[in-house]
This record gives sequence, structure tokens and C-alpha cells, in this order.
Amino acid sequence: MLLSAASLGYSCKESDNVTPQRQSVNVSFSTSVPQDNSAPVYSPGEDGLSALIFRQDNSDSETLSYLEDLETRWSKKSDREFTMGCTVEVGTYYFVFAKGLSLSDSENAEGKCYLDIKGTESTLGDYVIRHPEVSGQPADCEEALYLNENRTVPCYLTEATDVKNFSATLKHVQGRFDLIFVKCEDGEGHVPAEGNPLEGISGVQLDMKGMNTSYTLDGVSGSPDDFSLKTASVDFSDFRYGDYRKEFVNAPEKFMITDDNVTGKIKKYHFFPVEGASVNLTVEFENGHKVNRSVDLNLTENKANILLVWVTSDYLVLKIEDFSGEELGNTGKGDEGFWY
Repeated sequence: MLLSAASLGYSCKESDNVTPQRQSVNVSFSTSVPQDNSAPVYSPGEDGLSALIFRQDNSDSETLSYLEDLETRWSKKSDREFTMGCTVEVGTYYFVFAKGLSLSDSENAEGKCYLDIKGTESTLGDYVIRHPEVSGQPADCEEALYLNENRTVPCYLTEATDVKNFSATLKHVQGRFDLIFVKCEDGEGHVPAEGNPLEGISGVQLDMKGMNTSYTLDGVSGSPDDFSLKTASVDFSDFRYGDYRKEFVNAPEKFMITDDNVTGKIKKYHFFPVEGASVNLTVEFENGHKVNRSVDLNLTENKANILLVWVTSDYLVLKIEDFSGEELGNTGKGDEGFWY
């Protein structure tokens, strides 16, 4: 999803806090996704854009009420342009726009991060986005999460509001850990070979320490968690280095692959920003042989840590290249729009 220039305009006025009155005002939002052949078409709602609207209870209090049942009216202007309208009482509001967020509970989040509502929230910092859980443990957010950057800026709506269009940029608020397997020729060199690098591998396990799996709407990561993720070979996607490079402003200079046609398998994991985390990778072959290796992770919004695993099948050997320290840009044009 390319959301680089996705802009959200809404009618509001910069002023002092306004005491809510009973008069109502119509608010109109518009969003557009830049035209790009690689950007898939999507629709508003649970599988697309969501609008979370919070109202400040009164001018003397910072307490917010989440208007969960507020009726919103979406209309489609084109495959990549939508408008959303709603009617609210005049007052002070906060508008949160999200892409890749489930508004269901963990059991029904379908692999997405979800908004965990306890019923006791009073500020944006009390509303927490969490990873889904499997068997009581945090699982991977299979879809990247985007939020608008100015979601903590209040919007004042009065009956005599002067119309002013504000722009809001949707930004990926997670870091990414990319695990790549490439088959290599026998020997000490990293020479790519054709074929499926996961052939003969029965499973991959990641034992992760100090990972953040929660994030408040005002942008604070939660307490670090330790947990394990088990990934079957069939859960990896096809990898082609030439396509992968397009997801970055500049491909890492130290990357050991030099041929855009090199193929392999890849799994991308999404986590909220954290420093000082680590992951222990264990690869188990079908004959029972196991190999493991630990690497450190520092996850930053909209950047990736890359772990490249060269697989020498004949000897059941893994040669690991760790690029966790690479500073990768945040304005690239990947097929999934990750770097926006």
C-alpha cells in the first residue's frame, strides 16, 4: 500500500479549548493514495482505512471519550480516493486514522494489531494497540500498521468554524525484522545457487527477548516481552533481490548479494520500536539436525533489521549475515509501501 502522499483534510480551527455545546457540525475527511501500479486497491473499513474519533469531555478536563458508535459515511471517488463524513457536536476532538488496525478483539484480529479497549481509558495514552495472541503469547502482526502523525493535535469545532484544511501523513509506526534464506554453493564463499533454500528444513523458531508488542495512540511503546515464534517453511514468501531493493531508498552497501536475480525465501516480522532486543534463530532440518544463532536488534520506526541466512544444503550449514546496524531510509517505494 503506497501511502506516502496520503493526505487527510478536515475542517477545524486552531483556537482555545471550546466548551462542547449541543449544536452539531458536519465534518468531512478525504484521503487519497498516490497512483502507482504496485499499490493494490483497497476499501475503507476493517480491511482498509479506519477513523477513530475522540471527544474531549469539557474544556477543564483532558478526559476523552471514544465515539465508538459514531456513524461515519464513506464514499468512493476512485480506486484510491475516498471521503468520510460524520456529524458531531461542537467541541474539541482528536482524530486518529489507521491502516492495518483491527477494531476487533485479539481472537478476531486475523493477524493484525488490534485496539485493546478495557473501558477505563481517559486519554490517548490509555488506548493501547497490541499484537494478536496465539496460545497466550504475542504473535506477529502480519500487516504493517500506519497511523497519522498529527493524531495528538486537538481539532476545535465550533458552529462558526472557519474552514481550514489540515494535512495528515500516514506513517508506519513499526520497525521490521526481515529473515531471508538464500541457497549457496558449497564452500566458504557466499555464492548464490538456484533452488529452494528451505528444502530439507522442517521449521524455524525465533526466541525473542525485549521485544515491544504494544503501543499507545500517543506514541509510547509498552514494556518489553520475551516470547517464541515458530514459523513453518510454507509461511515464507518468495524473495527476489531486485524486487526487494525497491523497498529501500538505498540498498545496504555491505549486503552480500550483488545480483538482482538472486532468489530465495523471506519472512517479514513487524514490531514496535525498541532498543537492546535480541533474537535467537533456530533452524531444524528434516533429519533432526539443528543450527542456532543469536543476533541483537534495534528496531526503529520505518526501518528494517535484516538477517540473511546462506544455506549450504549438502552440509546442513547456515552462514549468517547480520545487518541489524544498517540505517535504511524511510522514503523508498517498495511494493508494499513499507518505506513511507
